[in-house]
Amino acid sequence: MFSGVSWINQAPFAEPANYSLHFDHELDAVIIPAPTGSPLDVFDKLTLEAHIQPQDTSSLHFILWADDGPFSLLIRNDAIEFGLNHQTVIVHPFRAAGIWTHVAAVYDGTVARLYLNGVEVASNTIVLGPIGPVESRNIIRIGNDETAEFPGFDRDFGGFIDQVRIVSGALTPAEILYDATHTLISGASSDCNGNEIPDDCESDGDGDGTPDDCDVCEGLDDGADADGDMIPDACDRCGDFDGDQLITNADFAQLPEYMSDPTTFPTPQLPLTTQRCQAAFDCDLDGDVDLSDYQTLQVTLDGP
Repeated sequence: MFSGVSWINQAPFAEPANYSLHFDHELDAVIIPAPTGSPLDVFDKLTLEAHIQPQDTSSLHFILWADDGPFSLLIRNDAIEFGLNHQTVIVHPFRAAGIWTHVAAVYDGTVARLYLNGVEVASNTIVLGPIGPVESRNIIRIGNDETAEFPGFDRDFGGFIDQVRIVSGALTPAEILYDATHTLISGASSDCNGNEIPDDCESDGDGDGTPDDCDVCEGLDDGADADGDMIPDACDRCGDFDGDQLITNADFAQLPEYMSDPTTFPTPQLPLTTQRCQAAFDCDLDGDVDLSDYQTLQVTLDGP
């Protein structure tokens, strides 16, 4: 949830449609839900990353903060501070006002490390156990802390923040360097369901790389193709009308029931192939599953 924050076409990488978050008011903040039991609640290992361009480094400015204190990344008194489990574990000088800087804080369970522009600048050996949980309101904030609702505390981040990344794991130095020198998502982030949440941040229960809301078939890998017919298994099985997990003539014979105009079904029926069943049902080109779709794709699949 965005509170007062604006998008601006000023970012560390000149990619098309690449925008950063602009913080210009003491109550500005981005709120990320971190429900109990979610991947953002408790961490055995943790990586925090962001590209930042602060207006000022002399006073207190929060980059990332978890309620109420499991982790924090902030600027204070010309220094970067990394906090874990309500204590500061690293403090390192930082005076890069008005300059884009990649900041990364990593905890691997035994050592906390701070990186600036992909280079490790500080470390601290410390064993803390699990980081978290995120308590109180179950939120994480970008650009502010718990005082974001109240004027006068002056803990907000003034300037620009881009490419924030919270990882439930300890990224390697090579991974940190890569993130410091590359945009995380080339161009505009994909958003298959149009809810303004990048697909990479959506729930993906079957692990196929497609958010649950956009799966062709729930629980099936949209990218798998067991029979090598260039039709994803999820599509093949969506045409399985009798539930035997096979595309057979029995399924093919039922296709008229699913067409908008059964009388237009081609007769005599052509020999069944998975491609033909796919063409008639799953690869519906105009949303009504009829002969027009079948004939259009038949030419593509089998030739004139």
